[in-house]
Amino acid sequence: MFAAAVAWVGEVSAQQGRIVGSVVDTLNRRRLAGAKVSLEGTERVVETDSSGRFAFDSVPAGPQRVSFRHAVLDTLGLRAATVQVTVPAGGEVRAGLGVPSGRSFIRLCPAQPGLRSRAAVFGVVRNAMTDEVLPAAAVRVSWDNVVVDPALGIRRRVQTKNIVTDSTGRYLACDLPPDAAVSVAVSPTGFAGATGEVPLRTDEAVPLHFSIAPTDAPPTATLVGRVVDTQRRPLAGAEVWVVNAQGTETAVARTDTSGTFTLTGLRPGTGIVAARRIGSAPAKQNVSLAADRSTPIQLTLVQQGVTLPELNVTAKKMSRAVEAGYTEREARGFGKFFDQDDLEKTVGFAAGDVLRWLPGVRLGQGNLGSVLTNQSMRRSVSGGACNLGLLVDGMITPPDAILNMPKDQIEAIELYESADRVPPEYQGPNTNCGVVLVWTKR
Repeated sequence: MFAAAVAWVGEVSAQQGRIVGSVVDTLNRRRLAGAKVSLEGTERVVETDSSGRFAFDSVPAGPQRVSFRHAVLDTLGLRAATVQVTVPAGGEVRAGLGVPSGRSFIRLCPAQPGLRSRAAVFGVVRNAMTDEVLPAAAVRVSWDNVVVDPALGIRRRVQTKNIVTDSTGRYLACDLPPDAAVSVAVSPTGFAGATGEVPLRTDEAVPLHFSIAPTDAPPTATLVGRVVDTQRRPLAGAEVWVVNAQGTETAVARTDTSGTFTLTGLRPGTGIVAARRIGSAPAKQNVSLAADRSTPIQLTLVQQGVTLPELNVTAKKMSRAVEAGYTEREARGFGKFFDQDDLEKTVGFAAGDVLRWLPGVRLGQGNLGSVLTNQSMRRSVSGGACNLGLLVDGMITPPDAILNMPKDQIEAIELYESADRVPPEYQGPNTNCGVVLVWTKR
């Protein structure tokens, strides 16, 4: 009797096999942990491990179908394709599951004659408080384009593309320049808006999703994180802040000796977290802040090269200011320009002293920290104080982040006292009262 039972079990086992495989997020180029993989026609569900792997044991031999669910699919508003495999009796078969690739999504863009290569950005816009999709939301995609002006030479010009989300909250911006970086701003009616940046890839559609809070949502989000160098060593004294779609910044947090920081009282939703530190190149990264929770993040700053005085060179690298068009703008004369000779005449040793010295500019305190007020304009269009925008090396920066920076780190400053004088490439929601452009030495 026992021998018969053993023989029966062996016979059943010989008629069964095993399915193994992995789930890959091709869009973001990573393996998906925590995906729910289903064996269709049964109630069997397994979860992928930290490497995105899964396995089904004791599966009847013959044709079988597997599929999966994951939050990334919900974000995209997609349903994963089902994969069919043939399970060998007493053997093993592999099944590959994954999110469609960027090359698959680029096919949604209509072909344009004459384009050798193309790129696109797409995503889903959701309410940060309810997770509902937001249809008919205005989306603005912008990028820098280098043009040759017969009169002014090589210039940087901002190009834009305006679209709206469809009924499922999705947007798709096609025919963008490959291998470039684009900025995407989303501003649905009744919501605070959000902004993000993403590098494009040739002949691919790159995802950039948004969560946006209503304008009356309380600022209950917290950002906690760590700033490190390329060797993963903690960096103390780095300044960190968050920029939203309106170009406004939070207060500045400074990292402690362990490289950690905390920013509280933030509006939930998608934004850009930025960091800078003397001796390192500034960095920024997209972040999605959750209401009533702490969102973790890690930023890596790359140390800038140091020029050794005893080293003889035969060529000089173009400075940041000149590379960004400082000389051409100074020749046009629409703003006020201060080079190193001018800055050396100022009293004090820090960037804060220089900002206080700028004509018509007052450095004062606002609700979230220091602000630069345009004294030549009493009120902004919204009726509030007329605060100047501050861009350091082309990046929106709160004044508190550079107040203690040594003055000799500054190469040049540009001051534009009204919105109509701000160069097009630096115009934005935070430049309605003018802008101060600070260029640091490499």
